[in-house]
Amino acid sequence: MKIKKCLVCQNYTLKDMCDGQKTVRATAPRFKPDDKYAHYRRLAKNVESNVSQKKQD
Repeated sequence: MKIKKCLVCQNYTLKDMCDGQKTVRATAPRFKPDDKYAHYRRLAKNVESNVSQKKQD
């Protein structure tokens, strides 16, 4: 058995159907060492953390 997610209600379940819709496997995205956009995600995350720190000050 694998954990699945209902796309309608966003709940996690072990069932194949939820709210009349098929559920999908809830898995994390695969790690790719040659990720083209990792640098930009890190920059965006850094900017967000800096903004939240400024709000706290």
